Amino acid sequence: MKKLLFISKNLEMGGMEKALVTLVNTLVKDYDITLILEDKKGILLNDLDSRINIEIYKLANSKNVFIRKFKNLIHKTFWKLKNKNKYDFSCNYATYSLIGAYLAKVASSNNSLYVHNDYYELFKHNNNYFKDFFASLKVEDFKHIIFVSNEGKESFDKIYPDLKYKTCVINNLVDYSNIKKLSTHPINFKLNKDKTSFLFVGRLDNKQKNLVRMINSFHLAIKRNKNLVLYLIGNGPDKKLCEKLIKKYKLEKNIFLLGEIKNPYPYFNKCDCFLLTSDYEGYPVVLVEALVLNKQIISTIKTSDQEIDLSDYIIRIPFIEKEIAEVLTTFKKEKIDYKIDFKKINEKRINKLIKVIENN
Repeated sequence: MKKLLFISKNLEMGGMEKALVTLVNTLVKDYDITLILEDKKGILLNDLDSRINIEIYKLANSKNVFIRKFKNLIHKTFWKLKNKNKYDFSCNYATYSLIGAYLAKVASSNNSLYVHNDYYELFKHNNNYFKDFFASLKVEDFKHIIFVSNEGKESFDKIYPDLKYKTCVINNLVDYSNIKKLSTHPINFKLNKDKTSFLFVGRLDNKQKNLVRMINSFHLAIKRNKNLVLYLIGNGPDKKLCEKLIKKYKLEKNIFLLGEIKNPYPYFNKCDCFLLTSDYEGYPVVLVEALVLNKQIISTIKTSDQEIDLSDYIIRIPFIEKEIAEVLTTFKKEKIDYKIDFKKINEKRINKLIKVIENN
């Protein structure tokens, strides 16, 4: 059985982390998988298949720069002696992890970098920042560069045309059967049927998710229609910012911060529409999860998928708060059955990755 290595930061709740768990749990049926984490923490640890080997690569955190660098150098040297080309395939799954990039290239000549974001958008179209980021990872030394979205690959190919032969798109797998199962779990959560309810699930990070835009837009919509409610599931650095805006606009009876919830899927079922007002995304797994549960979606994000034309299912909105408010105010509840064959879609995606793993 071939040996595969995946490296990531941790297994805290997040789209990238959920996608990783789904991926390795699928592959472990046919491969011997080791997962290296920089920090063994996160509520998704319990979701890993028991057959997956978990190892920890802890970076030194001494305040003394010399001591920290010396310890990390010794650790890297011994790790290299023990694991040089030990694996048939290796993957730095957390794109931004410098140590993950190093370990993946040491562990196998058949190595890969997973790219989970459109970094050209993240760096506000600044070519120098973009190049500095990928230079720090020594991206040219990877054999494969895997993108989870067409947009991410297209941006990269424009700036690194000489590496285009290494790039490919493999959209994230969808754990559709488990999502449907989890969505039926009972929860102590009641909705007023007379109100239209919107749901956001994700990291409370205004830099990417633009939660200020979401709350400002909702504030404008509430002025015209009092029967709107918004629930936000997640945690992050801008939780206090959200609380401050909710208090400022006196929206305590319309916007609710529910915190981090491991199983958000029953909330999808109970709410009328999923709302996303991000400036940019890589491949927003949460949008596909909303499709699995037949939810209407309002989103600022134009995201393409290799197998699903998301534009067919999403109410696209501009980055303009007044126009978003108009869409929220006039939104009509509707029962939907998308009839998307997620089993077939997953098979296509895993087969693409297997070709990379088998070096075909």
